[in-house]
Amino acid sequence: MRKIRRASFIFLMTVPVFIGYCYFGILPYIKGFYFSFFKWSGYTQVMRFVGLENFKRLAGDKNFFNALHNNLIIFLISTVVTFILALFFAVVITRSRFKETLVYRVTYFFPYVMPTVAIAILWRFIFNPSVGILNGLLEVLNLESLTHAWLGEKTTVLGAVTAPIIWGSLGFFMVLFIAGIQNIPAALYEAAQIDGAGEFQQFTRITFPLLWEIMRTMIVFFISGSIGCFALVRVMAGLTNPAVEVLGTYMYKHAFQYTDFGYGTAVGVFIFALTLVLALVMRRLTKKELIEF
Repeated sequence: MRKIRRASFIFLMTVPVFIGYCYFGILPYIKGFYFSFFKWSGYTQVMRFVGLENFKRLAGDKNFFNALHNNLIIFLISTVVTFILALFFAVVITRSRFKETLVYRVTYFFPYVMPTVAIAILWRFIFNPSVGILNGLLEVLNLESLTHAWLGEKTTVLGAVTAPIIWGSLGFFMVLFIAGIQNIPAALYEAAQIDGAGEFQQFTRITFPLLWEIMRTMIVFFISGSIGCFALVRVMAGLTNPAVEVLGTYMYKHAFQYTDFGYGTAVGVFIFALTLVLALVMRRLTKKELIEF
């Protein structure tokens, strides 16, 4: 009787959440797939079935491939730089045994909990060509030749948008690395020191291999975050600069500005498929024998 009541309680607590997730999470995806097969403005009930025409249109759309190229550049740069910096700070904080470790954790983690729009506005001020901190600092250092209209030039806008992605994600991944390092038995490092291994050898032979599974999981987080960077790009650079066009802004423009909802949802379906494929490919490429301790 007790088991039945326990099972009933779990069922009653789980089912409402599951129904809500299906309605607000799964159903929009299903409807998105459905709308991608139609020619539809999004504002009327008139929908014309066109089959795979929207996807064929994607294959010949140069602007779409430009947005895809920008997304992949943002993904590669932000992933590599964030992982290197997060791992570096995590190793320094844990191995140096600073007394202020908690302060550093909170300080670095704080940007991750900030709203994306707030981060975008903050960095717009930083990159402002007239009153921005970045150009002001370069001028103080007598490096006026390096000043730019960071969000207005084709050569700098993509990097300017990538910088806040790195800044906002760094703390989260650093905290994950710190947790992983602290779970590594201290006896392994002590044994390595007895054998004459230096700090770098301890990192390459102990720390890095034992953090591999955490890194694989973090890559999946980063794929979804860097591909879905619509809000950041929208607020920082707007929708008119092709040099920083990404798949999210391209989808938004077609769906809500050009009232071509069918084509816009086709772009959305591609974003979903790309995220899934990249996650599976990266998990496959980074698969290796699990090291246990």
